Amino acid sequence: MWRRAARIGALLVVALLVLLAPRIAFRLAPAKKLRVVILDKTVPVHAFREHAAIPWLLHAAKIQDPSGRYLDPRSDYVGFDPGTRSGRPLTEADLAGADVLVCTDTYGVYRGDYEASLAAAMERSPKIYGGLDDAEAKAIVDFAGRGSMVLAEFNTFASPTEDGPRARLEALFGVRWTRWVARYWPDLADGNEVPAWLGRLYQRVTGKPFDLGGPALVFIRDDVDVVVLRPGEDLGADVVTQQRTPAGAAYGFPPRGAYWFWMDVVEPTDGEVLYEHVVDVTEGGAERLRRHG
Repeated sequence: MWRRAARIGALLVVALLVLLAPRIAFRLAPAKKLRVVILDKTVPVHAFREHAAIPWLLHAAKIQDPSGRYLDPRSDYVGFDPGTRSGRPLTEADLAGADVLVCTDTYGVYRGDYEASLAAAMERSPKIYGGLDDAEAKAIVDFAGRGSMVLAEFNTFASPTEDGPRARLEALFGVRWTRWVARYWPDLADGNEVPAWLGRLYQRVTGKPFDLGGPALVFIRDDVDVVVLRPGEDLGADVVTQQRTPAGAAYGFPPRGAYWFWMDVVEPTDGEVLYEHVVDVTEGGAERLRRHG
C-alpha cells in the first residue's frame, strides 16, 4: 500500500513540477533591459487594443525598461489619451536614448467613435486626431539613422497621413503604398464589423446595391475603387496567406502565416521583403484584380 501511495505522490510531484516549470523558468531567467517607445494614435477608449500586445510580449520575454519595470499599456505610449480625449505628437525627446520604436497605429480617433450608436462609430466622420506630421516623420527617420530599430504595423503612413511625411517613411522602409488596402470579412452582411461606407462605395463604383452576404476578401482604394473577391468564385481555398521569401528563410522564419485583418498593399522599392501576402485567386479573380490595377 505504501508503495502505491509513494508512486502516486511521485506522480503528483512530477505533474506539479511540469505545471510550474514555465513559471520557475521565468523567475530564474535574467531580465533584459530595453527602452521601447510605443506610438499609438488610435486609442478612442481605454481598451488600448492596438498596442496592448506589445507590453504583453515584452513581459513574456522578460524585457524591462532601464529602470527595471515592465511597460504598462495604459500609460507607456505616445499618442491619443482617451481620458482627456486629446493627443500629442511623437517628438525627438521621446526617442532620445530609446532602442526601439514601435508604431502600432496612426489612423487616429474620429467623432463617430464617441457617438451613441454603433452605426455612427462605423461611419466615416470628422477627425479628432490622427496621422503623422512632417516633424514626426523626420524624428522617426533620424532615429532609424542612428542605428535604432523602427517597427511599423498597418496604417503607419497610409490615410490620413499626408504625402510629405508619407514619402519620408516610404523611403525609410523601402516601399511604396499603392493607396490600396485589403481586409477579409467572414460575412459582408455583418453590420457590427462591415462599415456602412463600404456599401456606399460599392454602389457608387459598381452601380449595384450592396446586398452581399457571406465571406469575401475586399480591396479598397481610397474612396474611388473597390474589388470584392468571393471564395469559390474568385478565390481558392487558401483565400490569402503570408508566404516566406528566400530572404525570410535566411532568418529561419516559419514558411507561412495566417492573417485576416486590415492589410496595406505596398510595393517594395529597395526594401528587403521577408514575407508576401499571396492571394489564392482563380483565373477569373486574377483577371478582376488586373482590371482594377
